[in-house]
Amino acid sequence: MSRYKITHSLLYSWAWATDPEATPERWNEFLNDLKRIPSPDSPAKQDGRLFEDEVTRLAQGGKPNPDFQWAEQAAEFASVVKGAQPQVRMQAGVQVCGMDFMLVGVADYIKAGTIYDTKKVQRYEYGKYVASSQHPAYFRLCPEARRFVYLITDGRQTYRETYYPQETIPIETFVIALMQFLTDKPELMKIYKQKWRID
Repeated sequence: MSRYKITHSLLYSWAWATDPEATPERWNEFLNDLKRIPSPDSPAKQDGRLFEDEVTRLAQGGKPNPDFQWAEQAAEFASVVKGAQPQVRMQAGVQVCGMDFMLVGVADYIKAGTIYDTKKVQRYEYGKYVASSQHPAYFRLCPEARRFVYLITDGRQTYRETYYPQETIPIETFVIALMQFLTDKPELMKIYKQKWRID
């Protein structure tokens, strides 16, 4: 049986593109992701990466940079993830819809049974990540984890959302939804099987 790679990023891209308020641009981004066509990071993604890099640098003992735009927020999150293992690459097998998948992901930080993920956002409302496939994916990738904590800042304030395995929809539910969508669009399923096949 062939195996196919699946990631939270692809699941998120599809959910973002098929949201009722989605724009044609989002759909094009999903098609590029499905085809595995590299694209430049958006300014928001660049900000997020800069913020995460600063958190990691401070957590590993780096000196505060007062000129960094989000220095206070980065220092707060660095104190939380200090001692954590950063950029933990993981994979796990998932079987649904008569297909064999390899779920792949990289956790920002793991410490003492907790997975932490930093988010730099433009606007925040509590519960922003309740329907996300991210924490379900990482609970599957790291079954020993006891909780998943999103560390979020909008550049002014900081927020946290915490989720637990027992209250989380299984990642299989998200994968099934995507596969059903692709099955209804054979041309897209063909692309997925071509571009995401592992062996």
